[in-house]
Amino acid sequence: MKKLLLFAFILIGLTNVNAQGVWVSQATNFTPVSSGVRHISAVDTNIVWICSYDGSGGAANRQDFSRTIDGGTTWAAGTITGAPATHDWAMIYGLNADTAWSVLYSTSTAVAGGIYKTADGGATWTQQGAGVIYNNLSQSFPNVVHFWDANNGFAMGDPEGGFYELYTTIDGGSNWTRVPTGNIPAPTAGEFGIVGHYEVQGDTIWFDTNKGRVYRSVDRGLNWTVASTGITVPTNGAIDICFYSSTNGIARLYNATTGGNTMRVTADGEIPGP
Repeated sequence: MKKLLLFAFILIGLTNVNAQGVWVSQATNFTPVSSGVRHISAVDTNIVWICSYDGSGGAANRQDFSRTIDGGTTWAAGTITGAPATHDWAMIYGLNADTAWSVLYSTSTAVAGGIYKTADGGATWTQQGAGVIYNNLSQSFPNVVHFWDANNGFAMGDPEGGFYELYTTIDGGSNWTRVPTGNIPAPTAGEFGIVGHYEVQGDTIWFDTNKGRVYRSVDRGLNWTVASTGITVPTNGAIDICFYSSTNGIARLYNATTGGNTMRVTADGEIPGP
């Protein structure tokens, strides 16, 4: 998501709900003051990875994360080893208790953002595709990473070279292949993706844009179509998308001033209208 920080204002600490609807606050163990949770990746009821944002108003870059393996009773916080101080979180994706991928974008034109992987519970991290993927200092901006299993994954970034910078991998991210331009509908003027904004149902994956459009692939990111929700997104705003099957989903724009919601639904995976 280029130059746009959309914060899902989640309680500082992951929460669970029981049958009576009672929310239980949990401590993330993030040490900086005013830490918030930018993205949550739940592997199952016990294993969850989260990444942070600076909620102090100072817009500090953050590379810290936290992980629980006991449903949130205890959390172990850490930092992405080797990540430059100019990097900030886009999202985190956890595959299991040991393996996770992080996406960090750069707030500097001197160094590119990228994808980092851990295979030891977050003790150490290795950048994947360094100098190869998301390496255009003036255009590359990574937003999303997702894995279906230990080998097959997908990554999405803003348009670079005139088309979205999308990649697939079949070896856990050791090597990434850029999706050909002919497989991706062209972006509109000034269009870009949003950090952490995507949905997956089986082999189908979607991501939304600042122009109220939704891109969809039914083959794990190899080929794409795009549809407009018909929602006009304000500057520095974004829609939310949620799918509960490979064809049924909703798009929503929340108006923070009025408290109102604009909704669009789909029954064919394309979100054609209200």
